[in-house]
Amino acid sequence: MKNAFALLLCYLSLLITSCNNITLGDSSKMKAFESIYSNCSMNSEVVFVPLRPNDKTEDFIIVSYQNVSKSEVAFLEDSGLKIYAFDPGKNAWIEIKNATHYSMSPKAYKVLYPTDDLSSYNSTIFSPEFSGGKPKEIRVAITGYLYKDGALTDDCVGAFIDLKP
Repeated sequence: MKNAFALLLCYLSLLITSCNNITLGDSSKMKAFESIYSNCSMNSEVVFVPLRPNDKTEDFIIVSYQNVSKSEVAFLEDSGLKIYAFDPGKNAWIEIKNATHYSMSPKAYKVLYPTDDLSSYNSTIFSPEFSGGKPKEIRVAITGYLYKDGALTDDCVGAFIDLKP
C-alpha cells in the first residue's frame, strides 16, 4: 500500500511539474512575441477569422481578419504580414520569409470599417518559405493603424494567429 501511495505521489508530482513547464514555455513565447510588437495592440481591435479547409494548400495560406473596433483601421497591401517560428534554444521568434510578392493598388491603404458587414473583413495570401524544414507551428501577425478623420494615426493595431503549416 505504501508503494502504491508513493507511486501515485510521484506521478502527481511529475504531472504538476510538466504542467508548469508548459505554462512557463507558453509564457516565455508570449513575452518574446510581445517584445516584437510592444507598441502595437494585438488581438483587440482586429482578430483573425478561423481558417476554412480550403484556405491552406501545400504552397500558400489565406488568412482572413476582421476589424472589431469602433474605429476604421488602415492596412498596407500586404497587411503588414509577418511569419514567425519560435526557437526555444534562443527563446526567440525567428522571422520566416514570405515568398509572396504583393502588387500595390492605386490607394496606399485598404481601410476596414467598424461594421458587421463585408467592409469590416479583409483577406491576404502568403507563402512561407521554410529553410531547414517546416516548423511544427508558425505564428502569423498582421499590423495596421487606426484611421481617424481620413488620416492615419500612430496607433498600431494588429492580430496574430498560430497555425500548423
